[in-house]
Order: sequence, then structure tokens, then C-alpha cells
Amino acid sequence: MKYAVITTLLTFLFTGAAMAGGATGSGKGAEKMGLGAGQSMEQMRATQELRFRNIDGNQDGFITRKEAENHQRLITNWDKADANADGKLDSAEFSAFEEVVPPGRNP
Repeated sequence: MKYAVITTLLTFLFTGAAMAGGATGSGKGAEKMGLGAGQSMEQMRATQELRFRNIDGNQDGFITRKEAENHQRLITNWDKADANADGKLDSAEFSAFEEVVPPGRNP
């Protein structure tokens, strides 16, 4: 159930951001989402999935705090990323985190 809600929210976020900045990396909507110049939503999702897999050391579909310890942006913002506070991130939580704190930024 939680996964369905998170997926629905992510779909809503992706759709709204694409409308705000276009389907490629142009405009402020795309900039907020961490899209590079000319990067499509599909490319962004593929890049996020690759980052997720690289951090998920044991490839169990979750990132633990220990797996994330070499990723300063993620560790610094762990409480924001771990939306359900279960001590691990699934791919939906990671994608949502990347929307709020895109690579290259660390609020």
C-alpha cells in the first residue's frame, strides 16, 4: 500500500515537473529536478536507477545507512530520504529524495 502511494506521488511529481519545464532538461522545473541540459525524464530515471544500484551493495533492493555511508549527500539527508523511517531506502524513496535533493546540491 505504501509503495502504491509513493509511486502515485512520484508519478504526479514527474508529470508536474515535466509540464513546468518541458520533457527535456530546459526551464526551471527541469533544473529543480536535477536534469542536465537536454536530459529527458527517461534518462533521469535511468540515471537514478543506476545510482540506486551502485549504492545498494548487496543488491537486495534497499539501501541501508551502512551502504550509504560513503555517500555524503545521502547520509547528511538520511531522515529526509527515509520517508517511512524503517532504516532503509527502497527505490521509490531514493527517487523521491533525488527530486528534493538533486545530485550536486546538499541543503
